[in-house]
Amino acid sequence: MNAFIIAVTIIVVAVPEGLPLAVTISLAFSVSEMADLGNLVRRLSASETMGGANEICTDKTGTLTQNKMTVQEFYVNDRVIKGDKFATLASDPSHDFIVQSVLYNSSAYVETKEDMRKVAKGNVTECGLINYLIASSVDCEELISHRKRPNFLQFDIPFDSGRKRATSVVMLPNGDIRVFVKGAPEVVVEMCDHYHTASGIADLEKSKKKQIVNETVKEFAKKCYRTLLVAYLDIHAKDWESWK
Repeated sequence: MNAFIIAVTIIVVAVPEGLPLAVTISLAFSVSEMADLGNLVRRLSASETMGGANEICTDKTGTLTQNKMTVQEFYVNDRVIKGDKFATLASDPSHDFIVQSVLYNSSAYVETKEDMRKVAKGNVTECGLINYLIASSVDCEELISHRKRPNFLQFDIPFDSGRKRATSVVMLPNGDIRVFVKGAPEVVVEMCDHYHTASGIADLEKSKKKQIVNETVKEFAKKCYRTLLVAYLDIHAKDWESWK
């Protein structure tokens, strides 16, 4: 190794134009050494970058994480529901909205295993939400089948980091239109004028928006939860054409 370093130094000192070549040779040598150790380097420049790293934090799916998302806490009707299911969801006044917001604004589906267990397949976040509904005794397959109806999905906008939300516009069985949005709470909440409470729908004042973000969303974030907020807007069928 010392002889190699001395040789490169001589090349650089004696022939300045040889510096790019010397650097390339050095990086190639580093790549070769790493290959002998079982590490594949695709780009020569990566050797220099990694050589300057003091600590590397990495994770292999299945060790620290499982590539699964599960619902831990759920804020609805001014209260937080804890656990892996919402035992009283069937009787909750927000039942239809909650279920439709998850299943209609989603591309995930339900699969029946050999042991007859129902499990969600697709995007891991959407699967986590659907599995939560399954555990809460919701017939997800029936509602997901609605997505196959003609004209059901009017259009959708997938989630992206710029908008920080996903949107789906669907036609309900009565012919009316419902717009579903899910995404970053601090973004979606600013688009809302009303919210669901235990006694019905109430005006969503600015002070309440701040309270939801500061007292609920931030508390969830402190627990390292991925936070999502869902919202909807109803549009009468006769008004839909002018909206489009």
